[in-house]
Amino acid sequence: MNSLSRKPIAVLVAALCAPVPTWADISVHFDETATMVTVGETFALNIIADIPATEPIVGWGLDLTIDNGLIASLAGSPSIGADWMGVGGADGDGLTGIFNPILNPFGNVSGDGIVLATLTFTADQAGQTDLFLGTTAGDLTEGFALDPTGFGDISFASSHVTVVPIPAPGALPLAAFGLLVVCQLKRTLACA
Repeated sequence: MNSLSRKPIAVLVAALCAPVPTWADISVHFDETATMVTVGETFALNIIADIPATEPIVGWGLDLTIDNGLIASLAGSPSIGADWMGVGGADGDGLTGIFNPILNPFGNVSGDGIVLATLTFTADQAGQTDLFLGTTAGDLTEGFALDPTGFGDISFASSHVTVVPIPAPGALPLAAFGLLVVCQLKRTLACA
């Protein structure tokens, strides 16, 4: 075999052994993975997307699921992030947006830490619940519409909310008094 016939084989072997490029998923998550609040308190969470430059998007739509709606509930409509203009989705939850042409003159959005929306919740009663983001199969107003066509692959992360009861009035001063008594007893015993 001469050197000319080996070259195509070497190129073929190199091509077969080369790593296959992978497309990164669009990652969607809350800015806080865990939140602790007291009953009656309102709190806000941002929905964040990390959108690879290889998959810029022109619009998005999501669903929110509150695992235990007795613990926390939405307090009003979502506030859509600055990179987007809010548009009505088929399910009416307000979690949809298309690119804002003033801030995105190229007609698409990509990057890490892109705020999709801010949600405000009310802590209704003590307990724990999870917040999930997702899409509904077959709903063309949900998902991440790629530029120029198609939908991106998405990975979602949830957030956990713990709601604690409001401390009883007088409980903190009583605890502080007990701590003071214990310190004084230690001092007295140390001197004896």
